[in-house]
Amino acid sequence: MAMIRQLGCATIFLTLSAAETKWSELIVILNQVLENKVITLEEAVNMNYEKKCDMIRNDPVTCVRYFEHRLKCLWEILSAPCGPFHGYELEDKYVRVEFQVRGSPHIHALLWLKNAPKYDKNNPESIGKCIEFIDKLISVNSKPTEFSEELINLQRHKHSHTCKKH
Repeated sequence: MAMIRQLGCATIFLTLSAAETKWSELIVILNQVLENKVITLEEAVNMNYEKKCDMIRNDPVTCVRYFEHRLKCLWEILSAPCGPFHGYELEDKYVRVEFQVRGSPHIHALLWLKNAPKYDKNNPESIGKCIEFIDKLISVNSKPTEFSEELINLQRHKHSHTCKKH
């Protein structure tokens, strides 16, 4: 609440979940730590799902540290002048890490971007600026690529009972 009082409403709300079974680099690390065996990224990709899940379950500390590493890389990208915010500097952030029932971390983050337009329902000009801002930062490309199906699956979410408990 103090950050909202100080900085105003956040510009962006972001939720990110760990996808340990899809992170081949993590599977390589877990295999080395747990089985003292070095495998290639290709072997990690082709490893069966149950074995990946077993390794993830058996070393939650390495998994969380790897998630933290990926988040650190993400913050560097989001903070870079040539980052995805098209000239709007990441001014501040509030991050809350939670652990799902299965033990995997996910984050909720409030991001404040410098000089981003502020929404005012009574000011049509502010509404137009907000729409322009959103259109500048968020886009969809329907041209199929080799990654289309995988990217769509990463963006889809099927609500479980835990999503609806509050």
